[in-house]
Amino acid sequence: YARLIPTPELNRAVQEILNRVRPPATSSGKHLKFYYAAQTSTKPPTFALYVNNPRYRIKNYVSYLERGLRERFGFQGIPIVLDWKRSQ
Repeated sequence: YARLIPTPELNRAVQEILNRVRPPATSSGKHLKFYYAAQTSTKPPTFALYVNNPRYRIKNYVSYLERGLRERFGFQGIPIVLDWKRSQ
């Protein structure tokens, strides 16, 4: 539960998850673009995700990403927080 994931390992995992299923476009045709991720807290596990525009995230895709991170790092049954941040 108090696991700290190294940033390079986290970024590889996020990229693999995103490559399996690409983020869908919003209703206006915009796509979420991922830049990098970093773990900012361990209790609960909190991850900052730096993207082009957090408004482009789609609820089902956020759930898919959370599920992928849980499976990859053994966080089943543990709440995780994804903190979406704008980066350019």
